[in-house]
Amino acid sequence: MKMIVIQAGTGAVTEVEIEDEAPPPPSLEDLRQAVQAHIDATARARLYDSGVTLASYGASGNPLWAAEAQAFVAWRDAVWAQLHALWADPPEALPRPEALIADLPVIAWP
Repeated sequence: MKMIVIQAGTGAVTEVEIEDEAPPPPSLEDLRQAVQAHIDATARARLYDSGVTLASYGASGNPLWAAEAQAFVAWRDAVWAQLHALWADPPEALPRPEALIADLPVIAWP
C-alpha cells in the first residue's frame, strides 16, 4: 500500500510504500464473543430481543413461541458444544471468527 507523507514545516511530499499488516490472530475470547453475537442475532431475526429472551419462552402458553424456544435452546447447545470442543483442543492457528461462524450448526426452526 502506498501512503503520502507531508513533512511538517517544509511541506515536502513523499510517497512511501507501507506493508499491509495481517490482522492479529483471534483469541478464544474473540471467538466466544463472535459466537455470542451470532446467537443473539439469530434470536433477533425472529423478533426476540436476545438469545436469553428467546430461551425464556420455553414454557410459553403460545405453542409457536414455546416450539421456537425449544428449537433455539437445542441449537444453542450444539453451537456452544462445538466451541467448547475447540477450547478443549485448540488448533495451532485458531479460525477467524467469520470462518468459525460459517462452520457452526444451522438452526432448524419449527
